[in-house]
Amino acid sequence: LVGRYAYLETTGNLTFTNNNRVIAWTCAVATSTADWGDGTTETINRTTTGPWPNGSARHVYINARNYQVTVRETWSCAIDTPTGATTLGLNTLTPPLDLRADEIQAIGVP
Repeated sequence: LVGRYAYLETTGNLTFTNNNRVIAWTCAVATSTADWGDGTTETINRTTTGPWPNGSARHVYINARNYQVTVRETWSCAIDTPTGATTLGLNTLTPPLDLRADEIQAIGVP
């Protein structure tokens, strides 16, 4: 609703580990950024996102209309190979989430 918090709930692993006996790597989310679709972008904490009323990733829309919300995550990976250790950074972007912000209007009944 316009003028009220909209909450972004994120799910999924914050880390990923793989060891195929040749290359071992561990990746973790370094940063997460929400683009709320109205010109507002902010860093979010994936460990505290959640639904109403406790989620920390929340935003207030001012105008009633459609918005496209996206989340960009940067992952940091430590990789151990037979030739030595290295690090790698990965960027991921979610598909846009279409969101409609509407107003509540009182209607008089005659």
